[in-house]
Amino acid sequence: MIGIVPANRAPSYRAPMGPASDRAARIGVGVILLGVLAWLTLAVASAVVPSPARETRFVEARGRLVLDRVYCHGMVAIDRDLVWSVCQRDGARSRNYLARFDAHAGTTTLLGPIRTDASGLGGGVVGPDGERIFLVGNLLLDVRGDAVRTLGDTHSTLGLARAGNGVEVVDRFGSDLRVTRYENGHVAARRPWPRAVPASAEHHAQAEAAYFDGASWHVLVADHPRVARMLPLSVGVRDQTERGATRLLGVVRLSAETATRGDDGSVSVVPGWLLAGTIVSGSSIAKEYVRFDGSRFERIRFAGDPFVEVAATVLGVEPHARALITEIAQRRFVVTGETTTRVERRLVRSRFDALRAAGRDGPPLVASFWMDPGFRLIPRERGGYLLLGALGGGYVTVGRDLARDDALSFAERLARLFVEDRAKHNSDFFHGASVLRVATVPWSLAGPLVGALVLGLRRRRARAASALGATWIAFALLGAWHFAYVLRYFW
Repeated sequence: MIGIVPANRAPSYRAPMGPASDRAARIGVGVILLGVLAWLTLAVASAVVPSPARETRFVEARGRLVLDRVYCHGMVAIDRDLVWSVCQRDGARSRNYLARFDAHAGTTTLLGPIRTDASGLGGGVVGPDGERIFLVGNLLLDVRGDAVRTLGDTHSTLGLARAGNGVEVVDRFGSDLRVTRYENGHVAARRPWPRAVPASAEHHAQAEAAYFDGASWHVLVADHPRVARMLPLSVGVRDQTERGATRLLGVVRLSAETATRGDDGSVSVVPGWLLAGTIVSGSSIAKEYVRFDGSRFERIRFAGDPFVEVAATVLGVEPHARALITEIAQRRFVVTGETTTRVERRLVRSRFDALRAAGRDGPPLVASFWMDPGFRLIPRERGGYLLLGALGGGYVTVGRDLARDDALSFAERLARLFVEDRAKHNSDFFHGASVLRVATVPWSLAGPLVGALVLGLRRRRARAASALGATWIAFALLGAWHFAYVLRYFW
């Protein structure tokens, strides 16, 4: 029979199948399989590797993005869900700023600059009008909104507190004390505070800390012999009021880790060892701290670690600040308050941070290199913790279950690969030809699409389809090591 082809329909034509088309088909299937393998690898990495820390955005008070590198140091102050610190801008505007970090927005606002080279806060309180008063170095700063101004200079500050409708500061001048009162941002009065526990030729008497009980000031005076036959050293801690009344709170025995003894028997004590009130010596590093909470002494140290430091304090807690103390390696923390909580920063699989608290171990949170140096653990008001790291450049939020609650989504992680965050900046990730490393990820993930294109072209343009598929496979194999490297460290 002779078929009749309608006049309005052209006969269909298919290119004959042949060796070139079969080769293109095999290459296309290989491209698809390699692409699927890349996607499976990415899915496994997403399940095994915690997402990077979220990157802090630094802005000026007017909201303009700060493009300079910013580094935050020293003790921080916890103000509900805000964290205050001292930060320094790099580059031409290398000055110190008072910084306010908001974890909800992921933004640190730089206020200032301030005229001090101090690298950390010494404490702070909430003023009668809601202003924040901070001690930075020897400066007392008044913060209202985004405006910062200097209230005055201080000298060996022992105490800072809100007193009625003003703020008062206790300074030490040698063996003398002075109370300065500020109201409405100005000095309202200064009054001397005679010492009732004087030093003598045989005894050393040193005012170590001052606290405000809501009605009057108290100073804690450490009294010990100038010469001792041996250590530990018995130190009597006396409480003196402004009216001169004194009482012995207790005797603390200081070991060689806090007290030193010379060849002639003379003894001295590491400054800042006694914590009370809202001022702490954030820049001093001791081997142990003794904290007075108003009724008893609590010795804080870490077995096996030589040094401890105050990492944070809670803003405006009176009369005694709730200090967060860490050993110098930033692995173990003690949060003091009505109860004492010990938290450990654990290392999982040699490179991931996790937390241990109240006998519970949390899951891996983030790779350690995203958070070092300058790691800080901050208790959150509603429970859980905020982890600050990379000198203020990165942060992670952790829930009550010790698991991360701000992990990046898949799309956020993919987009983050193309951002020069702090980790990529430190490793020169985007410098020179090394920038091609990040291209291996989208190139490998494009495999299924490239394979489908090769299969679609194989009938009409078999050679071109084979060349396209072979090129993709060649570059995918050449970049396989970089693909794994990027997923391991930057995904």
